[in-house]
Amino acid sequence: MHGFDHLLLHHGEKVSMELRNLFLRRILAAARRLKAEEDEIGRKRCLSQALEERVHRLRVEAQMWRDVALSLESVAGALRCDLDRGLAAAAVGDTESACCRSDSAAEANGRMRKRACRSCREAEPSVVLLPCRHLCVCAACAPATVACPVCSCSKRASVLVNTPH
Repeated sequence: MHGFDHLLLHHGEKVSMELRNLFLRRILAAARRLKAEEDEIGRKRCLSQALEERVHRLRVEAQMWRDVALSLESVAGALRCDLDRGLAAAAVGDTESACCRSDSAAEANGRMRKRACRSCREAEPSVVLLPCRHLCVCAACAPATVACPVCSCSKRASVLVNTPH
């Protein structure tokens, strides 16, 4: 029986070693999968962090553009108010004396001479110069006008107005 016991013992050791090897292979395979998954998680974490930083930069930039837009809206509103005031003043007639010349004899007869551009003296004035608000040049002469021909004030802007004919 000694040989049979030895055979069983040898076979038991062989089966035990094969089970241990199988168990180790499975553990190593699981460890490799775990390592690969940890590496993938690390890559995704880095990508997520980069995307979060990009989102933060874009939010800051968007806020900056909102601030610029609000600032420009307020400037546009102020310019609109200035323009409305200038046009209202022109409509009331406070610029009438700046662009109309009257002949005393014609005035005595109740009629006035046609208004004329202070630059070319031909066309009717249709541009209000700012900041002085004189309606004294025509649309053709306005781009070349640097200073108001009435008061010599430097022209900062001009507004084309519809004048009655």
